[in-house]
Amino acid sequence: LTKVKDLDFENQIIKKKFNKKIKYLFYPAQYWPHKNHIYILKALKILKFEKKLNVGVIFTGSDKGNLEFLKAYAFKNDLINDVIFLDFVSDNDISRIYQNAFSLVMPSYFGPSNLPPLEAFKFSLPVIYPDIDEFVNHLDNKGIFVKLNDPKSLAIAVSQLLENDLLRKKIISKGLKYISRDFKNENLKKLENIFELYFSKRSCWD
Repeated sequence: LTKVKDLDFENQIIKKKFNKKIKYLFYPAQYWPHKNHIYILKALKILKFEKKLNVGVIFTGSDKGNLEFLKAYAFKNDLINDVIFLDFVSDNDISRIYQNAFSLVMPSYFGPSNLPPLEAFKFSLPVIYPDIDEFVNHLDNKGIFVKLNDPKSLAIAVSQLLENDLLRKKIISKGLKYISRDFKNENLKKLENIFELYFSKRSCWD
């Protein structure tokens, strides 16, 4: 497991592993099974061997017992040179990885209130998220949504972004509009509606 200590070291790892032509996906999440890193690796296998597309992925997070399983899968399926497994990294390094990534992919089974999609939007990255109603609604349908029971769904989404730059820019534009919303006022309105409903019901008895 490689632990990034500073920005220069992080850059060296990426440059050594990925040349400038390789576009990489980013998934910042601890190595828990429910974070579903394996889904990305399975999609990467489809992209590499079926679609003949050269795509990398960077994972960052602490090992929660699933890292060796993921590394073994990568070795077995000839993907180890397409993946960078990192520990926790500094905020500066996270920013640098976001700046150079092609897309955020977050196939977690838990959510939808996750911070990385908002960070990705801030860095003008498209977000690939689970096609689950709660997740879709949480992002106001501003990402690309994939089926977690079908890695091919992710492979298709990534290949579409690679081959259709206009689509990628459209998704990025939607994301930027999403984070520019006035969330403070929206939350206040939600609270007002809750209290209005409460007082309306409360008025039914003495």
